[in-house]
Amino acid sequence: MVFDFQSSRARAGPTSFLSGFKGHLQTDGYSGYNEIIRLRSIVRIACWAHTRRGFYKAKAFHLQECTLILGLIQKLYHIEREAKAAGLDCAAKVDLRRREATGILEALKLAIADASGKVLPESLLGKAAQYALHRWDELTRYVEVGEAEIDNNSVENAIRAVAVGRKNWLFLGHPEGGGLRAEVFYSLIGSCQRLGANPYEYLKDVIHRVSTHLASRVQELIPRFWLAERQKAAVVPSQG
Repeated sequence: MVFDFQSSRARAGPTSFLSGFKGHLQTDGYSGYNEIIRLRSIVRIACWAHTRRGFYKAKAFHLQECTLILGLIQKLYHIEREAKAAGLDCAAKVDLRRREATGILEALKLAIADASGKVLPESLLGKAAQYALHRWDELTRYVEVGEAEIDNNSVENAIRAVAVGRKNWLFLGHPEGGGLRAEVFYSLIGSCQRLGANPYEYLKDVIHRVSTHLASRVQELIPRFWLAERQKAAVVPSQG
């Protein structure tokens, strides 16, 4: 996991950070990614959680239409929970999505298009429908990419700590210098959490060792390799 600090939401941030990246990029509808996607070999995958929010907000005013649409989206999420519970690999996940999600997505597009034709474009439902239809190819692309999720909620959850702790980390110094320091710690701690390593134990050990550790072997202090070494050391050879 990597956090990158930028002093603004300008497109220059993601354009610079993703300059050498090629592959699939899963994002919300933020337009700041458009430039890098246009210039590079990046294929965008949209987020169903962000799409769903628009219909949820419109439900109070268009109950029948939004109930149908939200119900179909919930069926898509049920397929993802099924895949996760079964521990499916990427190929098997794609097979499952093709079998079960494709028909639901076709019905969902029809329901959204039908709802869009009944309301004004500036209404909550009109905006939600246009948001979805405008990104339809990106919203359905996850079906064919086993590594992709149906949404980017894991990223949203990961950056929540940044928003919650923003005012608590003023000791990090100047906004730019502090942000650069923070991005390093958030990246290390977030990586530990994803790997199941104890962040406190990791930082305690690495901070103690980093001043004497060979610069040419600094990769050994990255959370993934640090954890692997710890797990290797914990295996006690059988005696006799």
